[in-house]
Amino acid sequence: METLLEEYRKELDEIDTNIAELFEKRMETVLKVANYKKENNINTFDPNREAQMKIKNSNKLKNTKLKKYYLEVLDTFLKVSKDFQNDFKDIK
Repeated sequence: METLLEEYRKELDEIDTNIAELFEKRMETVLKVANYKKENNINTFDPNREAQMKIKNSNKLKNTKLKKYYLEVLDTFLKVSKDFQNDFKDIK
């Protein structure tokens, strides 16, 4: 018999699988953005875009108590995305 904790962990595993799939999809799109920016000599960092993205996406939360934590997740996504774009731009 599965314990409640095991059920929760199983649910988390499924969520993590979905997150991994969405992360790969996101990074594929980031690569498209990096290619566009490279071809058009555009800087990787766009502070206005980042600020707008944080506001728009954090406003989608139903549970506003999670906003602080969600913004941390977005900050990490943005850092990883910029790092990936910069790495791509360095490829000759």
